[in-house]
Amino acid sequence: MINEKSLISIGKLSKFARVPRSTLLYYDKIGVLKPVRIGKNNYRYYSFEQICWVNLIRTMQFLGMPLKDIRGISERRTPEKILRLFSEHINDLNSIVARYLDARKLMLTLQTTIENSIAVDENKIDFIYEESANIFLGQQNDYSNGRTDWDALPDFYDYCEKYRPNINLHYSAWGMFSEERIKKGDWKFPDRYYLNCPDGGDKKPAGW
Repeated sequence: MINEKSLISIGKLSKFARVPRSTLLYYDKIGVLKPVRIGKNNYRYYSFEQICWVNLIRTMQFLGMPLKDIRGISERRTPEKILRLFSEHINDLNSIVARYLDARKLMLTLQTTIENSIAVDENKIDFIYEESANIFLGQQNDYSNGRTDWDALPDFYDYCEKYRPNINLHYSAWGMFSEERIKKGDWKFPDRYYLNCPDGGDKKPAGW
């Protein structure tokens, strides 16, 4: 026997689950979420436990699951089926979250680069203080036999692929010159390339 005090109206469910009343009526119509009891004047009453189920339905919709599939789960749900469903979608969510975090790191890095570059005069050497940063440092560039920076740059990307096959190559590639060469005015081709990458594994020290 249902304890009437343990039930809530569709209005209260709408408020507690933060979904429109019209959505709950639609869920009832298509069989995704049925009220526990239909009272006088066709009033719908739900259990407190159904607040959680409403939020789960909304979450599964957000993840792209059609309502007809959610209805099938609702009609034949068991703890084992729900656990299997959660396991599948948690794996998907982990991948999505990782991609968003990678995108955020990339945009923040490029944002800082652009902000630091706006006032730079490309016709002269500037001294700018920069904080320590993570990078991925390439090997010494080979300029023998008439090779140029356009030969060295593909070598650098090959080096990235070989030693850090999972590194994100969407970050900017930068050139690094020795202090001695800069003092001599020789900065035609960089000594090394590096990725300005937060997950690079190498450390560029703070300084000018």
